[in-house]
Amino acid sequence: MYNFTVQSPTEVIYGQNALTELVTRLKQNRITKVLIVFGGHSAIKFGHLAKVTDLLEKNGIATVQAGDNRQASWTEIKRGIQLANDHAVQAVLGLGGSICMDNAKAIAFGAVHADIWDYLRGEKSMVNATYLPIVEIPTYPSGGSEADLAAEIYDLETGEHRTLLGTFPKYAILDPSFSASLTIEQAVRGAMVTFIQESLNYLGNGSEIANGFAKVILTSLLKNARAVQNGNATTETRSNLMWAATLTPQAIMNAGIDNDWTS
Repeated sequence: MYNFTVQSPTEVIYGQNALTELVTRLKQNRITKVLIVFGGHSAIKFGHLAKVTDLLEKNGIATVQAGDNRQASWTEIKRGIQLANDHAVQAVLGLGGSICMDNAKAIAFGAVHADIWDYLRGEKSMVNATYLPIVEIPTYPSGGSEADLAAEIYDLETGEHRTLLGTFPKYAILDPSFSASLTIEQAVRGAMVTFIQESLNYLGNGSEIANGFAKVILTSLLKNARAVQNGNATTETRSNLMWAATLTPQAIMNAGIDNDWTS
C-alpha cells in the first residue's frame, strides 16, 4: 500500500429532509444571503429552484439567482462573481450537475480573490486560501463534484483550461428526489460517468481495501443503472446512484493506490 493523506471537510447530509437540515446549518453560521448557481430550463421546469429558494426565503435567508450556467466557462463564472460581490452574498449554492457545482466553487473563490487566475496557474498557493462557504445540491449525479475539492474552468476566448484545487464544499445536500426528473438516458449516462471514474480505483495498484471499495460501488452502479434502464427505478435506486457518485472522487476511496494501472 502506498503512503497517503486524506482530508474531507465536507459535511454530507442525505435524505428527504436534507434541505431542512441545510437551513439549520446556514442559520448556525449566521448566513443570511446565498447566491444560487443553476443551469436553466430543468431547474425551473421541475421545481428544483423554487423548492430551494422558497425554503430558504421562508426561513429568512435571502437568495440571488445566477442562472444559465451551461458551461464551465470563465465568462459565466465571471458573471457569477460579479453578482456575488454586487449583492454581498455570504455563501454560494450550486444546484444541478457537475458544471453548475464546479462553477459555484469557482465563484465562491473568485468572490474573495480577484486574482483567481494566479491561483489557477499555480503562481499563488492554495494553501490556507479562503473562499465563501459552498453548498452543493446535485440533481444530475455523475462526477461527484458535490463533495470533492476540484473545479474545472475554461476560458473559451483564449482556450486556456485550468483546475481549481482546494475548494471543498462546506455542505453537500443529497436528496434523491432531486434526480427523479432525469430521463432514463440521463440517469444511465450519469451512472456510466461514475462507473468510468470508479474503475480507476479498481484497476489501480497498491491497496486491496481501495480495490474492494471500488468493486462494491461498481457492482451497485451496474445493478441500479439496469433498474433505471428497465424502468424499475425507485427512491432506493436513485439513492444508490447519487451516493456512488458522491463517494467516487473521495480521497479515502483511492487511498493507498498509485492509479498507474497501465504500467
